[in-house]
Parts: sequence; C-alpha cells; structure tokens
Amino acid sequence: HQSIVDEYTKKLTAKVHELKVGNGMDEGVKVGPLINSDAVAKVLDQVTDASTKGASISRSLDDMTALGGNFLRPVVIANATQDMKVMNEETFGPLAPVMAYDDIDEVIRIANDTPFGLAAYFFTNDYRTGLKFYNELEYGVIGWNDG
Repeated sequence: HQSIVDEYTKKLTAKVHELKVGNGMDEGVKVGPLINSDAVAKVLDQVTDASTKGASISRSLDDMTALGGNFLRPVVIANATQDMKVMNEETFGPLAPVMAYDDIDEVIRIANDTPFGLAAYFFTNDYRTGLKFYNELEYGVIGWNDG
C-alpha cells in the first residue's frame, strides 16, 4: 500500500541483498545461475528499461553481474510502473519489482492485466481480503499465504 511502500521496500531490499548467490549445491546458496546468456541479457534489459523509465534499482548493473557467467545478484526495482518490461514480460531472474497501490481493486485490476495468468500469490492476515483476491484473480493457480 502507498502508506507503507517506502518502509516495505527498504526492508525487502535489505533481505534481498543478504541472499547468497552461487552453486546451488553449496550450503547457504539461495540464488543459482540463470539458464543461459540470453536469459541474463533479458533480465538486464528489463532492469535497464525500468531504470530509464524512472524506477530506482537497488544495485548497479556492474554489481549485479560481478560474479560473471550466468550469475546475477538479486535486485529490487522500486517505483515500478505498468509501462515497464519487468511488469509485462515473464522474468526468469532475480528481480523483485515493487509497485505502490491505493486500494485492493487496483491491485486486482493490475494483476489480471496480463496475457499469462499461470499463477498468482498473495499474503494477508485478513480473511475477507483473502476471499476477495481468491475470487477475483484470474489465474490457474492461486496461492494464499503460501510460498
């Protein structure tokens, strides 16, 4: 929500930057490599697009790619908007876009404005809010406080 987006983004960024990147077989690693260099290029393009459209990126591209190969350090994209590629394309990489909203109807409208609709996940401690999401999201799989 608009009233907590700054605090939320700050806390999310701190947690995301703690994630260890590397070989998934190594202890403590939470983020492995992307599948190939094309996937890396697509993720970097999404980050660049978001940046040029006014988003705040939590790491520089140099820091993101510092590990080399198909490894990318995770990034939070603050102030994401619907016109950004990261909000309209499937992202198979360590990006977490954050978009503020004013009310739940806006969230549902934005979430349903996609050609994909495979899965949606939401978290709430309010049963009525959960039912609203569950009944109005147009997705094949809906996760409620799951994940």
